[in-house]
Amino acid sequence: MTLVVVEGGRGPQAVERVHDAVVGALRTWRGGGSPAPLFVVAPGTDPEAIRAEVGRLEVPEGTGLLMRTSGSTTGTGKIVAISWESLTASAKATHEAFGGPGRWAAQLPLEHIAGFQTVARSAINELDALDAGESPQSAARFRPIYLDLSDPRATRAALTSAAVRTYLSLVPTQLLRVLRTPELLVALREAVFLVGGAGTPEHALTQAREAGLDVHTSYGMTETCGGCVYDGRPIGDTKIVLAGNGRISLRSSAVATGYLWPCTASATAPVSAVASTFEPTDFDPPAPLRTPGTPATHHTKDAGRLVETPDGNILDVLGRIDDAITTGGLTVMPRLIEESLARAGREAIVVGVPHLEWGEAVAAVVDDTNNPSQSCDITVMRSWVKLDLGPWWAPTYVVGLSEIGGQLPHTASGKVDRRQLRELVSDYLGL
Repeated sequence: MTLVVVEGGRGPQAVERVHDAVVGALRTWRGGGSPAPLFVVAPGTDPEAIRAEVGRLEVPEGTGLLMRTSGSTTGTGKIVAISWESLTASAKATHEAFGGPGRWAAQLPLEHIAGFQTVARSAINELDALDAGESPQSAARFRPIYLDLSDPRATRAALTSAAVRTYLSLVPTQLLRVLRTPELLVALREAVFLVGGAGTPEHALTQAREAGLDVHTSYGMTETCGGCVYDGRPIGDTKIVLAGNGRISLRSSAVATGYLWPCTASATAPVSAVASTFEPTDFDPPAPLRTPGTPATHHTKDAGRLVETPDGNILDVLGRIDDAITTGGLTVMPRLIEESLARAGREAIVVGVPHLEWGEAVAAVVDDTNNPSQSCDITVMRSWVKLDLGPWWAPTYVVGLSEIGGQLPHTASGKVDRRQLRELVSDYLGL
């Protein structure tokens, strides 16, 4: 099959390159054609190797975009097939949630869905304006931009001169950097922030909003065209379903078509058998049976709960199911322990490590690299968590970040790589 491989990355040239590819494909699709799927890849990726890999896989009919997941659990990402119908539904729902279209500022790698969507949403707005009869010069106000956050003065100038609102998609670590840079914080008060990719500390959200930033949280993944739950509430036609174990399922027109599967299997089995073999628990209906543009369900690997508020229930994402720690027969979620420690003034990342008697034990990694006063007093931390959550939630081990290399490992999409962190802590403790 024909495949358009586009180099992603960051920076103004990357934004322009991906924008032009997206606009070209969208024009063809809107005109009733069938554009070749785009595959946005990391800089330095061999296009021929990508074409060879995809050539061994079955690509569903109607695919507009191929995108690899971050692979934060397994270390290797799956390739997701996404239709232009789903991407358009996602963009429309996002702009409806925020009160209207705007331009997006790209800060995240464009080969990941959050980064790609900053370009795709802008391109959809731009083409909508052209289709409504606007001139190219007028519609260009929606073109995506790249903000150099290392230059607060240029950032402020770019935002204050904009003819439409500017949306900025960040991961939590980037928001924390903004909060530590007063000049940048002032410059970005003109933007609307969408923060996702990992759980954002509540204190960071509070600090950002008190500083005058318009910040919203986003929950979603490659399989849902990025965020489909903002500030805990579903957008567009998205519906949230929780299983008995808390597993989150998301039903939406923005759900992707499915994962690619080996061609050899589809040649030796009927479509229904292929679907059940390669996607038994992730998509409903699975890719071979999906009609682009129709709602579908993605069964995530995340656990959550619904929290009652005066304005209705909101989704509280507790973390990945496979990040849960089973210790002494009780399942505890790292994020709840991290939030408990934050209430005590201790910033930590919590992982499970092997334990001969309990199966797993709770280990907290404290960043002591820049703040010597952030000590690893295990007695204080254990006592606090015991009182706050209960004895089984208290960390058995507390490790300083300086003791395991001084830096948290991250995935390519900017999330803390808990799998690798677990290995580092286990090795340090000799477990």
